[in-house]
Amino acid sequence: MLVFYAVEHFLHPEFTPGVPLPQAMPAWIPMRAAWGYVTGIMLLISGVSLLAGKYARASTTALGITVTLVVLCINTPMLAVATLPAEITTGVNYVADTMLFAGMIFSVAAAVPLRSSVPKLIEAAA
Repeated sequence: MLVFYAVEHFLHPEFTPGVPLPQAMPAWIPMRAAWGYVTGIMLLISGVSLLAGKYARASTTALGITVTLVVLCINTPMLAVATLPAEITTGVNYVADTMLFAGMIFSVAAAVPLRSSVPKLIEAAA
């Protein structure tokens, strides 16, 4: 899932980063495309690390921090300037969805052993 989300961020960096949703970032947010690419890079690194079993906890924790920063720096200000009921509903939805995603990422990071690799986990199960 993380690698798929990374591809979505690389294809559409103009959309609000975090959970891939078709909401364009407002023009007043600086470096709009950079936010998408950085989030995409973090998603890709974390996804590959989880699949490879190398540095999975550290990379997933870094991804959780990145997504939390996206909520604080992009989604929350978008909600703060919303005036119409539809804009407020969308803003609350984006903050809640992206924070749930960040929480899930932190949960995965906590579940990954500190120093592990896939072959060691397979040997332990056998």
